[in-house]
Amino acid sequence: MSFPLLTLYGLGFICAQAIRVHTLHEAALSCLLTTSTSRRQFLLKLMAVTLGISLIVPNTLTVLLLLPLLSTMDSPRASDQQLRNTASAFQGDNSEYTATLTLGVIYAANLGSVGSLIGSPANAL
Repeated sequence: MSFPLLTLYGLGFICAQAIRVHTLHEAALSCLLTTSTSRRQFLLKLMAVTLGISLIVPNTLTVLLLLPLLSTMDSPRASDQQLRNTASAFQGDNSEYTATLTLGVIYAANLGSVGSLIGSPANAL
């Protein structure tokens, strides 16, 4: 019984690394940032996306897939200078806001996993 779960989590880790390597998280972040007008709206949109993904993917993997997106908010890399400029348009300390976003994503993933048996493999047992 544990082999399918290990395969599922292993493939999730591989997908998370593929997202990070191919910078798909930067495209998703720029889309969310351009459609949001405030910090609260950005947080709610990110939580809604997380909840939707968590309905069809286990919640642990959902958070793992969104961690590259969250780490971009604090990233000092030059390649995402435009994203950081857009993110800094939201006034305030970005490190505190990143912690808020991380907790919001975790909470939304837990809510989404309750919505289906697939969301949390423990629910299927």
